[in-house]
Amino acid sequence: MILPFGATVRLALLSSLLILTGALAASAQAPGSARTVTPAAPTRGRSDAAESSTRELSPRALLEQIATAWRTEDLSLLLRAFGDRRVAIDVGGAARAGEYGPAQGYFFFKRLFDRTQTRKFDLNRYRASGDAPHAVFDWRYVDERTGGVHRSRLVISLRREAGTWVVDEIRAASRR
Repeated sequence: MILPFGATVRLALLSSLLILTGALAASAQAPGSARTVTPAAPTRGRSDAAESSTRELSPRALLEQIATAWRTEDLSLLLRAFGDRRVAIDVGGAARAGEYGPAQGYFFFKRLFDRTQTRKFDLNRYRASGDAPHAVFDWRYVDERTGGVHRSRLVISLRREAGTWVVDEIRAASRR
């Protein structure tokens, strides 16, 4: 049976986690072992808490968080702003345009940040227009391959998904 890519990745991660948990439990039970494993009280995972706090942000606060993530090349923080649907991304010549889900978005932005060095990513304009708030950002970056300095204006648009604001589109301002 062939599984979709996302299901295969989840299955591999779950299998690895189960193997690791079993190995830790076995080492704690080994005769003469001074180490014991005490199960931790159930807690809410860090990523769940962070995702929850991201989802409760206002549109402007979410856009500012995206800007911070972009400037610091924080993939985790940036991708928390993605919803369940794909995001249309076209940042011009810096990377290949397409529609990306969170898992693909990780590789898109990792490659983008590996190829560029952000010098500036600042909010230029913000518009809270009904169901589609968006902001225009001035992005200045160095292309690591050529050493050239480039400037671009990016528009980041949001949409509502399951009652929260998420990224709908990231595109160069001159493209539509």
